[in-house]
Amino acid sequence: MTNRENALAILRFQRYDRVPVVHFGYWMETVDKWHREGHLTDAEVAGMDYGAEAEERVSRKLGFDFG
Repeated sequence: MTNRENALAILRFQRYDRVPVVHFGYWMETVDKWHREGHLTDAEVAGMDYGAEAEERVSRKLGFDFG
């Protein structure tokens, strides 16, 4: 099943393959901390406060299915 199919099945109390790992945004303070600690590179956090493309890069790096 796709992430979408799994999420919809869960919301409809139906059978699903697995629970998707989802986020609902990041606090910039947390992203800055992860960057300082070396978990995220300069390229991955570039433009984080400007939109979805940068947030998508960070989401993929951290292993989220979608956000």
